[in-house]
Amino acid sequence: MSENKISSGVIYLFLIGCGILAAAFCFEYNQDNVDTSKWVAGIGTVTNVDYGKGNSGEMEYEYGGKRYNGYGLMSCGDHLGEKYVIMINPNDPTDYVAFAWKPIFEDYEETYESTGEIVRIFRTYAWARYAPRYVLEYVYKIGETEYKAIQGLPPSYKAGTYLVGQRFKVQFGGVRATRSILHLELPVGK
Repeated sequence: MSENKISSGVIYLFLIGCGILAAAFCFEYNQDNVDTSKWVAGIGTVTNVDYGKGNSGEMEYEYGGKRYNGYGLMSCGDHLGEKYVIMINPNDPTDYVAFAWKPIFEDYEETYESTGEIVRIFRTYAWARYAPRYVLEYVYKIGETEYKAIQGLPPSYKAGTYLVGQRFKVQFGGVRATRSILHLELPVGK
């Protein structure tokens, strides 16, 4: 093989690599820049989780008296029945984004409280719109049983805002104790 062909091949591969990186950067940048200011808030319930595909799954929600079932990448802590604040595009109600850092319990749901402690904070590389860039793992006890959960952090999160060992109020489901929310606005002293 001539030296000219080898150098052309290297340049070609370099250009392809640069194109892939540029596309990834644009995707990463644009996914968080979806303007949802005119979208409608709702509640989405996780109805299916496919852990084999990067925690993709289905979420059911209502808009305009109609029920929708959307598919997409979700937070790594999702379990069936978990609920999240979502934003729905009123021009195309099949277009929605779930805020993985805003899990909720509805007013009618029976819940209890415990104390949770952050045991790990780490960066994720999910490329779904509004997927959290950082998530935290926390533990909480109910009686003598310890539970572990993962919760997304908001896009505004800056490293160092929360620390391993910090404790916060945990709200957990009366029907299923594994469904929980670490309330970062409610710190608990040691």
